[in-house]
Amino acid sequence: MDFDELLIEEVRKRPIIYNLELEDYKNIKKKEAAWREVAISAQLDEVQCKKRWKGLRDCYKRCKRAEQVASGSGATSPKTKWRHKEAMSFLEGVKSTRTTIGSLPKDFEECNTSTYTDVDEESTAISETPSSSSRRRKEDDKNKFHEFLELAASNISHVCSEFSSERQEQDSTALHFLSLSKKLRKLVCQQIL
Repeated sequence: MDFDELLIEEVRKRPIIYNLELEDYKNIKKKEAAWREVAISAQLDEVQCKKRWKGLRDCYKRCKRAEQVASGSGATSPKTKWRHKEAMSFLEGVKSTRTTIGSLPKDFEECNTSTYTDVDEESTAISETPSSSSRRRKEDDKNKFHEFLELAASNISHVCSEFSSERQEQDSTALHFLSLSKKLRKLVCQQIL
């Protein structure tokens, strides 16, 4: 058994290292303890084990992606088979990304969904070159960002005005947020020009 096979087997025994869905996945102490165990078994230091594992995991993902592309496009599958593919097949059912919870207010999300219309990708793919499509996407992203900044600035201004009218005076916190909203507006204007 070579080093890579030993490392794969040791990591497989410790799902806290690779399974994002485990409750303790974010527990750094438990994860570091698992890596220490792997390093002791592999007779290397933790940094080398982590680095090699990342390389193996990335190689496995590339191998799987190449197979999916080949099967979906009608092309033949790659002729060379990666020797650790079968040993790392335990990663097959494991999610590789975590779901995130957005921090934007609901009214901003509603604003975005009602403001933008979906583009029929089939019709644009025929008439646009890849570079013009990516330019259009970048321009759309830029516009969305500017709209976000504008909405954030107006929300901050609105909150500040409500806050100051309730208190009948502007304290340092209200003044801070008011100046922040003005700076955001200035930033938006500079970005647009």
